[in-house]
Amino acid sequence: MTSKTVIITHDDLDGVGAAALYIRAKGLSIAETIIGFTKPHILVDSLRKALKEKPSRIMIADIGLNPGLVNEVVEVLSKSNVEVEWYDHHVWDSGWVKALTSIGVKLYIDTTTCATGVVAKYLNLDDEFSLKLVKTICAIDLWRWDYPLAPFLYRIGMWVDEKKELLTRLTVFFASGRLWDDSFNRIVEDFVNKELRNYSRVDRIVELLELDNCRIVLAVKYWDGPPHRSLLAQYLLSRYEADIAVILRPWGGISLRSRRVDVRRIALELGGGGHPKASGAPLPASWLRRLLSRIYPKILYGPIKKKLVEAVKSVGCTYID
Repeated sequence: MTSKTVIITHDDLDGVGAAALYIRAKGLSIAETIIGFTKPHILVDSLRKALKEKPSRIMIADIGLNPGLVNEVVEVLSKSNVEVEWYDHHVWDSGWVKALTSIGVKLYIDTTTCATGVVAKYLNLDDEFSLKLVKTICAIDLWRWDYPLAPFLYRIGMWVDEKKELLTRLTVFFASGRLWDDSFNRIVEDFVNKELRNYSRVDRIVELLELDNCRIVLAVKYWDGPPHRSLLAQYLLSRYEADIAVILRPWGGISLRSRRVDVRRIALELGGGGHPKASGAPLPASWLRRLLSRIYPKILYGPIKKKLVEAVKSVGCTYID
């Protein structure tokens, strides 16, 4: 009987890169590998689905934890004898590490790099392609932009983000040792043109808050397509001289971005998590508000703004040195 590996990874470019390098490092057959894409708040469901495949090994990448998830994850994994490897670059509480390692999960946590870099580092991938992929994706995911290909591959990642069915294809593409294809050129050109057209749409619906010596700018990304929330947040931070940008998503949840405030603390208070400068939380609005937000985007601000204000008042704005 052939062994089967299930990969559960974040549905973004860093998750794709981590999965691709894991496949290369382990010499996995694509035919015997199941690749699943998920988000932290639905990780437990993804794990249950993976275990139904009766794999010999589960690899998790680019997925962090939050206080509300730990016990459920431990409960699900402790009932299985499957080998679990977990590669991540988010901030982990020592209690979470102890809980997972106590049930045999092999954890590889490194906050100095992106998830793609964690896989490369701990699986000893130092070939030219792997190093280029790590440099490119880390430049994007850590918001450093210090590698020439990063802005271009970023747009490919955003294009794929709109077409989730292509995530697996991009993973297989990277796993084959290819970093760029000529067909990507037109995709990037079209994407940038859409970005430039859409920036002006958000200025009409911006709201500003002054809390705990923080200037917070709120906006709703009520349209599909570019610019991505991270790019939009950078625009808002500069345009409104804000400390924190909060992007509301009509289908539920918020993204928090900052250049100098630890937004992870706020996200954790709201049941989410992430990085000090880039985090998110699941704050779903009612179906009626979600529906009406396509026409009246500001309708989302009410209940979500109230919870945000409570969270900021509770944990405060902690500035990053």
